[in-house]
Amino acid sequence: MFTPPKESILLETSHWRIHHNIHARLQGYLMIGALGSEVNEFSDVSSEGLAEFGEIVAAATNAIKTTFNPKHIFVSRYGVMPGNLLHLHVIPVYDWLEDRIRRDERYSFLSELIDVTWGTDYDAADFLLYTWRELVEHADTCGIPPVDIPKTVARMISNLRSERGGDGDPEEAV
Repeated sequence: MFTPPKESILLETSHWRIHHNIHARLQGYLMIGALGSEVNEFSDVSSEGLAEFGEIVAAATNAIKTTFNPKHIFVSRYGVMPGNLLHLHVIPVYDWLEDRIRRDERYSFLSELIDVTWGTDYDAADFLLYTWRELVEHADTCGIPPVDIPKTVARMISNLRSERGGDGDPEEAV
């Protein structure tokens, strides 16, 4: 089971952990992970954990929204390979990210896939593909400096504290 560095953790309950992705070159890119060594699918989560899940997703997305005010926030499940425990990626999309995709010739094919009547150049799948491939897998060569995780997490915890009415301690239960 992956245990993120303590300085990357925003919140931990008895069932879930929210932490900043330590590899992504995208400020506010969070991970929500189920706690427990046998939690591979949602069907493995206890009824208490499932009841808490909505609050955890809301806490993660609100922390991103309040701290960074991105254009969009996407929640996606990755990690379906054997051995990966249940976890989700909570990914902010900023205006600069859309511009970056547009300028990257390797991703020009995306414009051919979108229905122009939708009124947007990219959809969630496009942002997820680009973010994962370019800002996580190839983070060291993407030209964006690493995120200052302790500073970013401190800002986000402060927003969690004010929204939740608590002290924002990462050990605090929802």
